[in-house]
Amino acid sequence: MANCLEHGIIPHVIPNGGQDTYELTMKYQEKETYPSRLKSPFQSEEEMLAKAMDGYFVRDPERDLVICPAGIYSVHK
Repeated sequence: MANCLEHGIIPHVIPNGGQDTYELTMKYQEKETYPSRLKSPFQSEEEMLAKAMDGYFVRDPERDLVICPAGIYSVHK
C-alpha cells in the first residue's frame, strides 16, 4: 500500500475488522534548494522582451523581474 502511495496511486483498501483507518510509516527526506543558483537563460532585456512578445511570461530571478506578454514589467516589492 505504501508503494502505491509513493507512486501517486490511491489504493482502494478495506481496513481490518475493528479499524477505521490504516497508519503508515514512510521515510521522509527533505530536498535542498538553492535559490541563489537560479539564473536567467536570457542575456539582455531585449531577449526577454522578444520571448515575452511570443506569448510567454518571462522571469529573471537575478534582477527580480517579470515581463508579461503585453510587455509590462513587474518587480517584486
